[in-house]
Amino acid sequence: MSGETNSSGQQTRRAANACQRCRSRKVKCSGKHPCNNCEKRSLECIFDEEDRKILVSERLYQELKRKVQDIETGHYTSNKRRRTSQEDETYDEDNVVDDREISPESAPGTGDDQHHSRDEPCFSSNPLVSPSKYIKDKNGSRRRTWYYLGPSSTWSFSRRVLNLLNEQLRPSTPRDIPLAQDGDAYKIRWTRAKPDEPPDISALPPLDFSIYLMNTVKFNLGQVYRLFDEEEFLRNLYEFYGDSFRKVDESRLWYCQFLLILAFGKAFLMNRKPTSDAPVGVEYFVRAMSLLPEFPELWMEPILAIEVLALIALYLHSVDMRDSSYCYLGQALRMAVVEGLHRSLPVEQLGEKLAQRSSNIWWTVYILERKLSLSLGVPVFVRETDITSELVDPTTSPPRTAALVLNVKISRVISYILNTVYGVDERLDGQFPRKIRSVLRQMAGLATELEAVFESKFKNSVDSLSGVTTRLNLAFHHCIILATRPLIVCVLSKRLEQLREADAPRTISSPVQQLINCCIDSAKKSLLILSALCEHGLVENFTQFDTEYAFSAAFILTLTSAIIPGAVPDREHKEIANEVLNEMIRKGNAVAQFRKNELAILDDLVEPLHAAQNGQHGAQSSVEFTASSELCTNGNGTSGWEIVIGHSPNLSKPSQQFTRTLRDTEIRLNGAGTKHDDSAFPHRQQGHDRLTPSSALPAPSGNSRHSSAITPEVEDPLTFDWADFHGNVGLSPGQMLSMADQLDINSVSTDAGTDSVTQGWIWNENA
Repeated sequence: MSGETNSSGQQTRRAANACQRCRSRKVKCSGKHPCNNCEKRSLECIFDEEDRKILVSERLYQELKRKVQDIETGHYTSNKRRRTSQEDETYDEDNVVDDREISPESAPGTGDDQHHSRDEPCFSSNPLVSPSKYIKDKNGSRRRTWYYLGPSSTWSFSRRVLNLLNEQLRPSTPRDIPLAQDGDAYKIRWTRAKPDEPPDISALPPLDFSIYLMNTVKFNLGQVYRLFDEEEFLRNLYEFYGDSFRKVDESRLWYCQFLLILAFGKAFLMNRKPTSDAPVGVEYFVRAMSLLPEFPELWMEPILAIEVLALIALYLHSVDMRDSSYCYLGQALRMAVVEGLHRSLPVEQLGEKLAQRSSNIWWTVYILERKLSLSLGVPVFVRETDITSELVDPTTSPPRTAALVLNVKISRVISYILNTVYGVDERLDGQFPRKIRSVLRQMAGLATELEAVFESKFKNSVDSLSGVTTRLNLAFHHCIILATRPLIVCVLSKRLEQLREADAPRTISSPVQQLINCCIDSAKKSLLILSALCEHGLVENFTQFDTEYAFSAAFILTLTSAIIPGAVPDREHKEIANEVLNEMIRKGNAVAQFRKNELAILDDLVEPLHAAQNGQHGAQSSVEFTASSELCTNGNGTSGWEIVIGHSPNLSKPSQQFTRTLRDTEIRLNGAGTKHDDSAFPHRQQGHDRLTPSSALPAPSGNSRHSSAITPEVEDPLTFDWADFHGNVGLSPGQMLSMADQLDINSVSTDAGTDSVTQGWIWNENA
């Protein structure tokens, strides 16, 4: 019976809840307050609302449970929209949530989301995205107190990790983590000249040296950026040296561009003295900034103004004034959008020359905006769907044009990673591996195109180092590192939790292990490429992109070697990173000195983790740490790294010897074995253009999936072909697609609750 009949003969529903007295007497309750029974007896009627039972589906229950957890941790926003289709790999920018309110008190290292117990949700969201993090300037040397830690920023990533390690491993004797913000590397100040003040045209170089400096800038920047129109610039240059006062009065903006070119040229050409606190040629930059017209005047020559603003942004980024750089570039980008440069330009109206110049500066600003957005960890300004400016086919274009097009395509991948992996409230659940999978497919398509262009445009009979291909390789590897950083943070947090609480062993799942393998391999190859650039004198001494590539790669390798036993078998990467950074420092790069100091701090902070791997904890510790670097096979037949921590049966006895075995890293892709590089770095041979390739591990014999004692085969030295994209990247496009397919985890249901989803693909719980 679902109810009872009233006096009118109508059936009434049974009360959904009963009062305490009716429940104890096991009689029917009317459900109203007071109920009929209590009212008749003039008794107090009490209902227990929390004991009320309702019937809901498990799916709804898990979803409500997840939302409550998000609200409690500050992760939830009501207007989220999630896409669950595994078939749709394109990014929908409507899924990006609007900015949320964040608390400045949530400085990094406060610890609420840094670790979870085994039964709690394990990183329900990307730890680099949510919750938002700020870091405080403890020295109080600036009026600006709080600094936002952008999710994709290498600078922010290093501060997050260093502060977390500092707080967890050295609570009593913390290290001082330098802020290294805008204005710390170089001391550059300027004041705006008065409008009626005549421009200073003194102490300028002669005409021939000015042309030489222009060509120096073209050599260092011209393969990637189109920051000035060479023909137009030379015409104005000759006019200036013919009648300087008339030319400056005619176009003060062009004079600013000329001064900026001189500043870049001298910075590229001459090394900064160790005693100087500013780069060579900074006086030209300061003069240009003082003469820069007010914003309304920039619209008189919009294309030239965009070029000048882009030059200023790149110079400020080069002197490690990233925030100011982004603001100036934002002005250039907005001017370009207002001018419609992001749209397909009508050549018949504008003329071929103006249309080409406009297209060149648009794509230059586009590349810089993606790079600076990545560097600061901020969203991109212009959506890809709003850009209709056309790109030429790089396979049929001159090499210089092909290089620009390829850099645009890599910038598109950067934009895709920022919008997916680092999108607002991107969760580390069933959706996250699909985002990684889609990124790998993007990378595979890009690798195919890069290979084709390298083969047709940059390969010749002279076995020489190509600055174009090496920079494209470095950018490609940086994208892989960028896409896998959130997983490194997850493993780091779990490793620190085990170190603190002696938690039970946990094994990294096979898909995540393969992604981290890719990250480590890309970091190694990045340092290898940069080392070769140093040997050939081609490493950047002023702009900071090579510095960021070196620091990012070395930081990841140092960190993973400490948190994943055996992932980086030796520490040769430190020597190579030091060589690269020392060469940059020798050339006057003050920012490289900052990055080198930060790597030294990281190396010091992770020493307890290395000691734990080797069982060298002191007697005061109540926990013994043992580590195994071999791949562990769980009940499902999958494999991964194991991070093991156990209690010491006898603290008076010596700790167990840390045993490291080479792991079987053969990845079956399309029926073929691809041997992952498990050696740290190839040994350099005599001669700069011959390098030993990475040692490959042989496949295990017999039917065994894993071997406990595998000896690497030493291959003969081969000529290192810088145009061989597969050789430098390590994975072919087909292998990337196969790895992407392995991340298609149909068994993981996004409706099954955050904890089970996350642990189902990051960790092997049955190992």
